[in-house]
Amino acid sequence: MKLLKLFFKIIIVLIFLLGIVFGIAYFNQDIVATIAFDHSIDKAITKVEQKVPGLSLNYEENSTDFGIRSGVVNWTLDMDKLPSFLKGVSGATNVKIDFENIEQKQVRGSFESVDYVGTIGSIFSEFGLPNFHYEGTFEASYAENKVNGFVEARTNGFTLTSPEGRCVIGGMRLYSQLLSMNKVKTDLYFDGINCKGSLTYNGKPNVVSHLQDIKLSFISHIKEKNFFDKKKLSFSSFLFDFSTIYAIGFEPNANVRDKSLRDSFSIENFESDFDFVKRENGFKDVLFDGKFIVKVAMPSVKDNTNQIPFIADNAKLNFELKSLHFDYLKNALKASDLVPALLNAITNNFVFNLKEASFYTNNSKTSIQGYLDINLNKVDLKQSKVNSLFDINIGKGLFEALPKSYTLDMKNAVEDKRFNETKTSYQTTIKVINNKILLNNESFSEKDLDKNLKEDTFDEYEE
Repeated sequence: MKLLKLFFKIIIVLIFLLGIVFGIAYFNQDIVATIAFDHSIDKAITKVEQKVPGLSLNYEENSTDFGIRSGVVNWTLDMDKLPSFLKGVSGATNVKIDFENIEQKQVRGSFESVDYVGTIGSIFSEFGLPNFHYEGTFEASYAENKVNGFVEARTNGFTLTSPEGRCVIGGMRLYSQLLSMNKVKTDLYFDGINCKGSLTYNGKPNVVSHLQDIKLSFISHIKEKNFFDKKKLSFSSFLFDFSTIYAIGFEPNANVRDKSLRDSFSIENFESDFDFVKRENGFKDVLFDGKFIVKVAMPSVKDNTNQIPFIADNAKLNFELKSLHFDYLKNALKASDLVPALLNAITNNFVFNLKEASFYTNNSKTSIQGYLDINLNKVDLKQSKVNSLFDINIGKGLFEALPKSYTLDMKNAVEDKRFNETKTSYQTTIKVINNKILLNNESFSEKDLDKNLKEDTFDEYEE
């Protein structure tokens, strides 16, 4: 996130400078505009370097045609926030600015990376990646006493190969538009990732996965603490499909009953709004509101025949989480003693507010909503207080997509008064009051849990 914030600070400053360039050009007109640009470029570079500490720029002019300026910007980025392998990364960018439409209140330009100049190419080579190439256009215009501008950039895609498989990484496109001198709207498009495993089970790759048509949109405020605002994330499809035989550990040529067995999980038409609200001492609240479609098939293929998946249609997930410390959470993943590290990543008063988690199956709605409030004693966990309330509504149409045993289990739960039955659904509440658990307003203890869990075996798959 810090790198992303740095990148967009550079973009915002560049668009701001486009406005300055346009002002110089418009009020000086024609050839005077290019002369004014020549005298202002050093000041503009200094302005960018001041806004982005650790960034060094050097402009070398290549041509001075009438109404056009072109040159190369050599850059070096050296700052503490960068990963160690990117410290002192450098490169060069060709830049062209066209003042010929200045009478129409417009300045245009383009830029393109200079391949194999600086260290950025060698860094990508060390990771087995092709040369990183980017290019784009920008424009500044003047209308109704307001300067407008945009930057559009594109990067190349590439392919990663390893003994485990092959992934095709798509290209990216960025479009940033100046809304005011402090506000920029950005849309980032990513073609996606398509991966296939190197092993073959029953004529198909052991693993197939893809994430396609990703779009990230947000508003940037360069002068405000909440730098990113109104964030939106969407993608058209995520798929994870794999050989069941491979997942349980059999070799491709193993003697099994059904070599065609596969499982799959997918999310389609994903759209979400999310935000991170800053609190004290580096903690942040997480806000999320999304909708999507989920398809699960276990198995997805059996006896070489595609199976009908379980579909959670029109799924919605809306929640607030207060509060997390993401730096501590990242450190917890590396910690040898996981529990204390995770406790440091949450506040003493930790709240999870589930506004809605719902989906439709066979035109029947299933939903959960409620909250979890933990007053945490990190010294003595036994003294922590837990309060929660969750309302659960399970649509009867859901059981039409599940094995019959689930319907029998639900009938038993109704007889035991753990659930209430209505015409269209089964309903219950789960409450925790001062650490005491209530299920449908009846006391519930660990003795009520099913202790007859069977160990998983793979005997059913073998010949």
